[in-house]
Amino acid sequence: MLRADQALDGLPLPVDKERMEYDVRVAEAQLAKLLANAQTGEDVVITEAGKPIARIVAIRSRRTRQSGTEQGKFWFADDFNAPLPRALLDSFEGRA
Repeated sequence: MLRADQALDGLPLPVDKERMEYDVRVAEAQLAKLLANAQTGEDVVITEAGKPIARIVAIRSRRTRQSGTEQGKFWFADDFNAPLPRALLDSFEGRA
């Protein structure tokens, strides 16, 4: 992982030496390199006129879900999807 005081291959030094912060024009020209750096876990901040406007960070991989792991833990009534009784429906709709 690069430190903020190291230049990426082909990139100028960051605007801010404390973190990976680059001007928007550098980011536009070198987006692929900034994305590669973000994939290593580095936060890359994009600035415009010296103010932070965006941050590039890696997306953590999602765990795959395994179906059936909650089987038997939930119960649904046979009439779960049946229409509500008219009186109850009217009370929800403000016609009590």
